[in-house]
Amino acid sequence: MRMVRAYLVDEEDWDLHLCCLAGAYRATPCKSTSLSPNMMVMGREIRQPADVMFRHVKDTHESD
Repeated sequence: MRMVRAYLVDEEDWDLHLCCLAGAYRATPCKSTSLSPNMMVMGREIRQPADVMFRHVKDTHESD
């Protein structure tokens, strides 16, 4: 809940932002394992919107 409170200023529409918060949570590495939930469950990191928008260096060598 701390993440939800920190992210949202207007508490009336908090439910509209849960998908973004869930994606951020799933991409954040855990302190004890140093792995994100995405990596632990699926064995890979999921591309986030910023990854698609700003294309990381490793993505520039992949064919589209």
